[in-house]
Amino acid sequence: MRKDQEYEGFLSDIWACGITLYYFLHGKVPFYELNLVKLRAKIKNDTISFKEQLPEALKDCISKCLEKDPKKRIKLQELMVFICFFIYFFHYFIIVRKFLFICMLIWSFIAFFIKESPLGDK
Repeated sequence: MRKDQEYEGFLSDIWACGITLYYFLHGKVPFYELNLVKLRAKIKNDTISFKEQLPEALKDCISKCLEKDPKKRIKLQELMVFICFFIYFFHYFIIVRKFLFICMLIWSFIAFFIKESPLGDK
């Protein structure tokens, strides 16, 4: 933060949220340097790299949290929409996985007792 800039706590909290999300997903922080002057230069100049397997929406969310210009950084309300979307998505994914697992168990149980596939395959 420059001396002529006004401190905005919420925007700093959103930056910290982006750093934390990045760390949870990658096991490291996006900008690392022992020297504070070099760290500041990295934050100012380096781009963020993500694992390829991350969903684009998640990369977008973290990128918006780590926007270098605080005025362009994602607002808290928008961030909450992203968070609610991911909670819903992962909850839905877990329910579908459990349902498919139960179907597979029932399928296996039927196949075991009738000694052939329920579809008639041999």
